[in-house]
Amino acid sequence: MDNSQPLFDRFQSRLLEPFTNFGGLSLIDKALVVTSGLYAMGLLSGWNLGVLLVGYWAETLIVGCFTALRILATVTYSWAAIPTLFFFLAHFGIFCSVHGVFVLQLFWPSAKPFIVESPLFAASLIAFAASQGLAFVSDVGNSAHVNPNQLFSAPYPRVITLHMAILASAFFLRWLNIPAIAFLPVLLVKLALDRYFQQRERSAFLTSVAPAQTAPTSPPAQ
Repeated sequence: MDNSQPLFDRFQSRLLEPFTNFGGLSLIDKALVVTSGLYAMGLLSGWNLGVLLVGYWAETLIVGCFTALRILATVTYSWAAIPTLFFFLAHFGIFCSVHGVFVLQLFWPSAKPFIVESPLFAASLIAFAASQGLAFVSDVGNSAHVNPNQLFSAPYPRVITLHMAILASAFFLRWLNIPAIAFLPVLLVKLALDRYFQQRERSAFLTSVAPAQTAPTSPPAQ
């Protein structure tokens, strides 16, 4: 995408691209589009907002799992990745636990019937996991040259930005007593942000090259 375009124009292009150029999208992006499409079908079939919020929390777990795999893959470069991996699992695990308690406490009772009975929920998470898996498989060949410490923080901007926006939108709609189907435009914005952060994380993975370890050079001959 042309970075010389104004920011709003670039965001608008990204927002509409799944409709104007679906065939030109990568498999990773197509999987994200399918995920959003399944969520939209769920809303049209009667899902409440609780189903989406539980689903987005589950997506956070998936992102964390693949980030852990990325860090683990850098072990081929340095065993220092092992303590980084354990620290990430503890740190991200606490983050997801607090987030999960909040979401499940508030929304699980109303969301459970739809999640248990609708195959769309499981299908949407499978599609999202496929997007993460495809990105991981595509990038893992570069893992020997990546600094694991830079991968540690990679998922947080995505997770925090998306979930703050989604929770704010959900509570706003709930406060106004607006039907969950009104969340459909938010799905479109989330898709654009998902694609943006996915590419940003992959870029961080491919460019966060650890400093090369050069052998000491012998003094020049006298």
